[in-house]
Amino acid sequence: MTRAKRPRMTGLETALPPLAGHARLLQSLRNATSSRHRALDRRLGLIDPDVLTLDRYRRFVRATSAVVLPLEPPLAAELGYVFVARSAGERAVRLLQNLAALEAEPAPPAPDVPEITDDADAFGAAYVIQGSHLGGEIIARAVTGGLGLGPEHVSYLRLHDGKAGGAWFRFIAALEHFGLSATPSEQVRVVRAAEATFDAFAAALDREGIPRD
Repeated sequence: MTRAKRPRMTGLETALPPLAGHARLLQSLRNATSSRHRALDRRLGLIDPDVLTLDRYRRFVRATSAVVLPLEPPLAAELGYVFVARSAGERAVRLLQNLAALEAEPAPPAPDVPEITDDADAFGAAYVIQGSHLGGEIIARAVTGGLGLGPEHVSYLRLHDGKAGGAWFRFIAALEHFGLSATPSEQVRVVRAAEATFDAFAAALDREGIPRD
């Protein structure tokens, strides 16, 4: 993982409180994205047996493909093992397999995903995607139990084979290490990329017809 040149200070650094290093970065990510995260969780409804249907799950996987397929290559290139589970491109392979099993095509790439130009952008976007695998394992259990689907339908959600927590802590450790030397401007761009990734997921669900609250 290589560090890009430091960007010039742009005034964005004033958007973050004057706290120290990695603690500021992680807490800022949580604070900035918590409402978006809660809204997406409520909206999906995939663990609610009264809402869960095969069509809803199919639309969810298509929406996921719209965001993850264009983001996976630059995130893997920028972050390496911090983002990659076993091999680069594995998320795309599993998503396409799941869509084929669901008799669906991948959605067109979302036009609103953040551009990944360096580690700051990558950590922000990866914060959302890596975190989604924690809930993904819960969704996989609900989907296989509630809809009677097999492993070929949920392999993306089970990317880490029940060990998403370990992958998440590995990512957080790398994020904290980055935060120790990141400039205030870089830290703001991490947050902005995370917000943009959440927003891209929300817009992809819009395009798939999954209603907002």
